[in-house]
Amino acid sequence: MRLHDQFTALRLTPGNTDRWPVAWVSAASGALVALAYWQQAPAWGRLAVVLVLTLAAAAMLPMVRRPRLPGLLAVGTLLAGLGLAARDTATLTSLSADWPAWSAAEREARAQRVAVALTQVAGELRDAARRLASDTALQIEAQERRVRPLDPPLSARVESAVLVFDRAELVASAGQAHTEIAAFGPSGVRLVDGAFHTSLVARERSEDGRIEVVTMALVSSAPPADRFTRPLLETLPGGFDVALTVVESPDSTRVDPGTTVVIVPNGPDRLARVRATAFSEGEIRLRAQERARSVSSVVLAVAMIAILVVAWRRPAATAERMAASVVVLAALSMSPSTSLSNISPLFDPANYYAPMGGSLTANVASLLASSALVLAMLFFALRTRGGRLSRYLSVALVATIATGGPFLLRDLARGIALPSSGASFGLWVAWQLALSLVGTAILLAGSAAGRVLLGR
Repeated sequence: MRLHDQFTALRLTPGNTDRWPVAWVSAASGALVALAYWQQAPAWGRLAVVLVLTLAAAAMLPMVRRPRLPGLLAVGTLLAGLGLAARDTATLTSLSADWPAWSAAEREARAQRVAVALTQVAGELRDAARRLASDTALQIEAQERRVRPLDPPLSARVESAVLVFDRAELVASAGQAHTEIAAFGPSGVRLVDGAFHTSLVARERSEDGRIEVVTMALVSSAPPADRFTRPLLETLPGGFDVALTVVESPDSTRVDPGTTVVIVPNGPDRLARVRATAFSEGEIRLRAQERARSVSSVVLAVAMIAILVVAWRRPAATAERMAASVVVLAALSMSPSTSLSNISPLFDPANYYAPMGGSLTANVASLLASSALVLAMLFFALRTRGGRLSRYLSVALVATIATGGPFLLRDLARGIALPSSGASFGLWVAWQLALSLVGTAILLAGSAAGRVLLGR
């Protein structure tokens, strides 16, 4: 038998798989810490360390005790996170290498996406108007002023409306119209600008010219009106800032330096102009970093749980479980969780910040995760056989916890900051749960030391 086959057989023997997989846990935990380190400043060198350790963990999967689903989940999550992290690292690298070219390509892609969406919506509005204008039953209902209930031409994702006129008199409507519309305008689809709203409007008439159907869709809204509407630009993937992505009249001739203009055709005519203005380099870099950290944080969370499941399973000893927990706690402390404040208020240091624990108490989500992990480590320590404390150490622990515990809880509670808009139910529960876990850990450690001191 070759040396490789002998090594493989040795790894797969029952006695070897029953041992605690120290090599796999070390590699997977190392990849976890390296990924958290990459989050601080994405770079190819840091990502290479994550790749090497993840591949090592994948190669050592046969050492993990069956069932291996948690180990497979950890490795699979890390590999998926590597692919996403490589994409984000490439984006950030290209930003630094040639910002003008990257900005021009981004403006062009953004304007083209809006142009395609406008063309699609214009076609849907035109088809809906033609269908209703040619509906003989609707024409009779409009003349008799008993039009059946109508539906808006577009789905609920974009605010749209339909109006039915009979000889310039509005007889039926559905949806929400934000643009003032007069009866019997020119047929076809055109862009209508208002004081705060810009809409696409399609008009069609019946064969006798008596009934006119108008369908419209809201394209964009200027502040502060955008806070109460659902325009088309806000529904597109990635979101669009109306100040930097403007849909305007096709007759406009405005061209500013650092902008990209795309003409939206309407048959032989022009429907609109899409003018995309460049973002600042710092803003784009910040957005790219936030996206990279938000996606990789999900990977970190799933991988942490899977690694702990493998590391805490039997035949793991208390010291081994504690070591794995300390490594995960280190990864938590290295991860810049406060950068996720735009995603959830649980990560916002404006809602909770206690300076004593550094990044572990920089927001309520970090405090919740770290306190839960510390409490689990305390449970493992108390369940250790033959791990009873000496009487002198117990006296020191009781004295320290009795004098310092209340002050620790007081300082942690002082980190709570009520938002100006009020605390949501989820934020309130997170505050209470995190402090409860810390208080439980303090009481549990004090009671355990007290039992030893009393000889029980």
